Amino acid sequence: MSDPNPSPNPAPYAYYGPQPTSGPVTPPGPMLVGPASNAYRGLTIAAFVMSALALLGVVAIAALGLLASLGPFGPGDGTGGTVPLTGTLPSTTTLAPLSGDDLQRAVSTRITQDGAGAVDMTCPQTRQVAQNVTTVCHGTIDGDEWAVVVFFEDADGAFTLLPA
Repeated sequence: MSDPNPSPNPAPYAYYGPQPTSGPVTPPGPMLVGPASNAYRGLTIAAFVMSALALLGVVAIAALGLLASLGPFGPGDGTGGTVPLTGTLPSTTTLAPLSGDDLQRAVSTRITQDGAGAVDMTCPQTRQVAQNVTTVCHGTIDGDEWAVVVFFEDADGAFTLLPA
C-alpha cells in the first residue's frame, strides 16, 4: 500500500535540536585567552578620585551657605539687609492727619540711622495713624531710586519700613 499523500521532500526543514552524542561533551573554551589586563585600573582610580572631589565640593558649598546665613550678612542681624526697619514718629507729631513732611522726616531719619548717606524721600499725607494703615514713600537713597512701604503698627506712631 502506498502513501495517499506522498511528499516530494520528506524533511523540508533542518532540525537543530539536541543530537545524540557518542562520548563526553566538552564545554567551549574562553573567548579571550591571555594574561589578565590592567587597562581599566587607572580609569577606576581616576573616577573614584573625581567623585571624592565632587563630594567635597558639595560639602564646601553647603558649609559656605550655612556660614553666610549665620554670619554678618544673614537675616536677623539687625544691620538692615533682609530685616525690616522699625521706628516711631516723634511725640510732637500730629497724627490725624499726618503731614507728608513729618512722615518724610521720620522715614529719612530712620533710614539714615541704619547707615544710609543721602536720603531724599517724598511721602504723601496720611489721613490717620492707626494699626494696619499703610502708605508708600518714594525717593532716592544713596543715589538709587526706592519706594519704601510705611506700615503703621499702632495709633501711637510705631511703624515698620519695607523696601518695595
